[in-house]
Amino acid sequence: MIFFAGTKSMSILLSKPSAVLSDFVKQYWFIDSVVSDDARYMQRIVPSGLPELMFFQGSRPSVVESGRNLESDAVISGHHKSFFDFQITDSFSLFAVTFQPHGLRVFFDVPGSEFQNNKVPLRLLLKEEASEIEERIASETDFCGKVNWIETYLLKQLRKRSEWYEFKRLDYCLGGLIRKKGLISVEELASQAFLSRKQFERKFSDFVGTSPKLYLRIVRFQNAIHQKAVNPHLNMTELAYGCGFYDQSHMVNEFKKLSGLTPKEYFSVCEPVSDLYRVY
Repeated sequence: MIFFAGTKSMSILLSKPSAVLSDFVKQYWFIDSVVSDDARYMQRIVPSGLPELMFFQGSRPSVVESGRNLESDAVISGHHKSFFDFQITDSFSLFAVTFQPHGLRVFFDVPGSEFQNNKVPLRLLLKEEASEIEERIASETDFCGKVNWIETYLLKQLRKRSEWYEFKRLDYCLGGLIRKKGLISVEELASQAFLSRKQFERKFSDFVGTSPKLYLRIVRFQNAIHQKAVNPHLNMTELAYGCGFYDQSHMVNEFKKLSGLTPKEYFSVCEPVSDLYRVY
């Protein structure tokens, strides 16, 4: 996330999931933001490789490219092909569940591709149950209470699912993909899954919610952010070659497509933190 102009006070809390849910959930996080009167600020969202379930309290931000507020206080944000901006003009709180790349599919019986480049209201998926979930999250007065309640809910949903073979197949491939920092071919991933390329692409889209090719690009982008955090002394040329880009120009183009900024611009306004490679 990148924050642009505006006057604000913000606190951010993070928590790991329980061991039982760690294969499916990456983290929980909470933001409490206070915006000064008549002030506004922009929050740029870049592709993280991780889908999220978000609960807003207070005012909801507007999505700049559409000029519209979010349609619900509880939305699922899938994988995005590029960046987008939230405009925030009032105080709000946000509690979010960040899923593993393929974790969302386990809890919602909807193809992951339905969430791509989308922010889907929870009520469209869970009907009446969504209101109860929103009310319970809102009624919990502290971060730990919200985490404990949503963990209990997710564990109940987990027991209802039966597609473990397909999940494990994708889990194995994604583990290797992330460990190799996106430096692997789609053909090799398909071979690891014992599927043809077309079969693998369909399965990947169903569980992860985007194409393998795009996801590899996002992983390389996130790894570049992470490597800059680990090795802040790296110049842009060293970073580009160390992260598997053809050259510095290739890295610049990828950063501009995914974040709207060149690498130098990105690192000048944003702390180099990658949620995908975050280690607690």
